[in-house]
Amino acid sequence: MAQRNAYTGLISPANELNMGTTTTPEGHYTLGVEACTDGTLATCYLITATAIGGQLDDTECTAITYDSTGTRAPAARW
Repeated sequence: MAQRNAYTGLISPANELNMGTTTTPEGHYTLGVEACTDGTLATCYLITATAIGGQLDDTECTAITYDSTGTRAPAARW
């Protein structure tokens, strides 16, 4: 965003973020990136971490989201 005044439109398995995988290093969440509902991926993104495996037992954190405006959910745990 700082260099081009836009986010990338080419996020596929998060590799452009140099993560190499769509699963967190600890193996607790899978990650997905998509455009916000009111924009395109070039102008607004939403990252969702979805619980897998044993993390599913933490019912308050089965899905965590973070967007390009800094909004997080669930916010109470952060």
